Amino acid sequence: MDRYSHLYLSQWAMVGAVTAALQGEAMEWVANLHSDHARELANVGAFLGALRTPFEDISRIRRAEGEILGIKQWG
Repeated sequence: MDRYSHLYLSQWAMVGAVTAALQGEAMEWVANLHSDHARELANVGAFLGALRTPFEDISRIRRAEGEILGIKQWG
């Protein structure tokens, strides 16, 4: 985001650009932030940090599951 921050008028606009690409559980998570008027929505760094917390481990688990399936198919 640092590389493109000059293209956005505000932190809020950067957060909006990120949230526009989210789907599924991540989008539901953002909707809850909006409902709570969370402070993370006003700062892209805080938002990205908060976004990593609930979803980082899930993506790591899914990647590991994919690798295991690949091993089973080829192994």
